[in-house]
Amino acid sequence: DGDIVEPTAGDGAILRVLGLHVPAPRLHAVELRAECEPTLRSLWIGSVTMGDTLVIPPRPSALTMTNPPYSSFDQIARRYRPTSRHLGLLGRASWLFGAKERSALVKAIGMPDCYGFPERPTFVRVEYRNEDGKLLASGGTDSVGAVWHIWSEPLVRGKAPRQVGKVVMLRLPTDDEVAAHVPPRRVITVSQAEWLTKKKRSKAISDVMYAA
Repeated sequence: DGDIVEPTAGDGAILRVLGLHVPAPRLHAVELRAECEPTLRSLWIGSVTMGDTLVIPPRPSALTMTNPPYSSFDQIARRYRPTSRHLGLLGRASWLFGAKERSALVKAIGMPDCYGFPERPTFVRVEYRNEDGKLLASGGTDSVGAVWHIWSEPLVRGKAPRQVGKVVMLRLPTDDEVAAHVPPRRVITVSQAEWLTKKKRSKAISDVMYAA
């Protein structure tokens, strides 16, 4: 029981899945981009708050779950950990290691359990097209593996956060699940002439994201 918060909600992909399992009034979204607001409000969830999730006070919740921008992953982890009974952040498999400041953060908020995808997922399909709309190239698989970082124990004042977590490999998706997965499309329009020499380094004429 309790509220569930998606602090970087985007077009509501995670909220739509959560809505299959919990009543919509328990779900709450925060999103910065104004173009996402109509889609989020069409979900008829408990609340939609437009603004910067790093400025808006975190809503106390039973669960906070999101796929945050990598550039703000640490800040969201630190900000939402104290107000969330359970916290789930989807991020790079390499997030935990390789940075001195990461060690200090984990010491402060605890070590998560890690649930890893056996294959690199496609979060966004990227298409390069010329001025006439002709497809020049496409792709979408992330360059690194992805992991759900799950903190399943609330922080308790006066008690040191745990510094040991488990690692679990998730199962492979079925053929039906793969076929049903339709990621958002990012369409980058470039000059045909420039594409011939610079390929993906061509200057974008336009760069538009389309919801799934």
